[in-house]
This record gives sequence, C-alpha cells and structure tokens, in this order.
Amino acid sequence: MEKIYSKKIALGVNKTFAEEVRYFLNKMDLIDRFYHVLRENENVFFPLKKPLTEMEINEIRKIVPDFILTEKNMLGRRKILKIKEIVEKFKEERLITKTPTRYLSINGIIIAEINEEKFQKEIIEYFCLIKKDIEAIYKINNINLIHKGKKPQLIFGKEIHEYKLKEKDIILHFNFSDIIPDPRLMLFLREISNEISFNEMIAEIGATLGYASILIAKKYQNFIYAFEDEIRLYTYLTKNVKLNGVERFVLPIYLNTLNLNLKSLRDKFDRVIISKPAKFLDLLNFSLQLIKSRGKLCLFAISKEEDYSDVRINIEEELLKKNYKILNFSFKKVLNLFINENLVYCELSILKE
Repeated sequence: MEKIYSKKIALGVNKTFAEEVRYFLNKMDLIDRFYHVLRENENVFFPLKKPLTEMEINEIRKIVPDFILTEKNMLGRRKILKIKEIVEKFKEERLITKTPTRYLSINGIIIAEINEEKFQKEIIEYFCLIKKDIEAIYKINNINLIHKGKKPQLIFGKEIHEYKLKEKDIILHFNFSDIIPDPRLMLFLREISNEISFNEMIAEIGATLGYASILIAKKYQNFIYAFEDEIRLYTYLTKNVKLNGVERFVLPIYLNTLNLNLKSLRDKFDRVIISKPAKFLDLLNFSLQLIKSRGKLCLFAISKEEDYSDVRINIEEELLKKNYKILNFSFKKVLNLFINENLVYCELSILKE
C-alpha cells in the first residue's frame, strides 16, 4: 500500500519532554491527527495544524528549554486521510458537515441513504474504511422508508437473508427480506421501558420480532402475551423468545388463531402495547378488549399533523364508540420520517364504564 507523505509544520523536542509536550498540544488542539508523529534519533516531531502563536511558544518554553520549529515530511494516516478526502468531496457537492450520507448500522449490515449513483462508489469506500467486518451495504432513497415496508437494494457484499442481530443483551433472529429492525426505535424502547412497573400484566400487539416483549421480560420478569398477526414474523417471534431464554415470561400467540380464547383474556392486562405504527387502527379494537379499566394503552403511530391531532382524533372516536373515557393522554415524537410525517409514541389511561 502506497505511503502518503506531506510537508507539515512540526514541533521537535527531546524525547525526555515528549509526553509533557504532547499533553499540552492535545489540550490546545494543536496536533494534526491526520499524520503520524515522527521520531528522529533523540527527537520527537509533532505535526501541527497551524503555526504556533507567540503565547503558545512561550507556554512550550515553560515545559522544555530547547525545541525546533521546522517543516518535515510527515507520514499521513492513510485511512483517516482517505475518509477526510471523501467527506471533503461531499462537502463541496452537498454542503454536508460530518458524514457523506445518513445510514443505519445493524451489526455487519449498512443501510445507506443514496439518491445519486455518482456517489455510490465513494460511499461504499467510506463505510469500508470506518466500519469493521462489513457483510453487506444496501442503498435506499430514504432510510425511513423501511417503516413503510420499502426494501433496500444490495450494492456491496452478499445478500443477507437469515440474520442474527445482537443488541446489548438481546439477540434477534430475523429474515432481512421480511423486516428490518430500526436501531433508533430500539433505543427509544429502552428509554420508555423504564416507565414500566414490576408485576404488570402486559400484552404486546404486533410484536414482530419480539424486541419489546423480550426487553421487558429480561428487565422486570413480568408476564407478557406477545401477539403477532403475520405468520412469518410469528415464527421469528417464537424463535427469539427461546433464543433469549424468556419462555417463562413471554407467551407468543399467533393472532389469527385466538378467536376461541379471547373471552378469558378480556380486561386482563394492566398495559397493552401496539407495536405496528402503520396498523395501529386495525389493532386498536382488539387492544381495547384486552385492557383493564384504568389500564395503560401504549402505541406507535404515524402522524401527518404537527400536533399529532390526527392520531388523537382516531383514538378518541374509537373510545367514544365504546363509552370509554380517557384519563390522560401524552405524546412523544420518536422519529421525523418525512416532511410533515412523524413516528410518534402515544400513552393513555382508559376508564371503562
């Protein structure tokens, strides 16, 4: 691999004083980290970002009596310089600040937002430089389209089908062509899981891969009914419950086989979570049958209104049909998906009369 050298302003000091001088230069953010430190005989040369000011020179004199300010051929950090070159190119083209594109990282998989073919080669190179052990890179016009079922296109590596994702203490087995878990949503679920109490009886409707149910079971050992209405996702839900060793606490149920057992589940649950934003209205009626009076309904939805009033109105209309009252109502924005479209989390307490 070809080495890259450049003329740089360098500060040379005897190796005896090198660590103390390095500490000062780091503190003042003066070392150019795109280049290696140079060692010559008894001297150490630090690459500088800019010429030193008189004040900085005086401070260095307090540390070391003799030093050298000169120009040296310094060896560049090839990987970092290449990343810088790619980012600079994108800054010129698209006025970006830090990274060439938005992306999601799911262990060895990258889903990158790529709208222009001319940047594809550089983006692949960028991710191969900044990430280790990349298995595949996919492209999509907008990463938030995964929440609407849009599948990304493979541009690097091998097609991923069966895949295991390790997210902290949870392992998820899934098929990439069926569902793409969003790490941003996982982080949000971890945050709101702090609001759950021990001993709550919980139902998750539209549990998909079972992340929320498994998270709660591991954290609180609460008993959770995890319902899923798509047979392929139900298969992975069942696998993931076993894979994470929470069979004692999470009961996976295929929703389409439930009709005979519904009576025993009515008014049984302290908290019901609807985890499918695009289908929350379809699943709402079933959820209301399960929840206790004064129980909490928690759901994810996609809102097209700034104040989320469209989601609120839909919920209120459904509750009105059943003469249920809302005791409290709160919203949190999870993600800004598109212009005037947000993924929101809603929580309300329901009084049944």
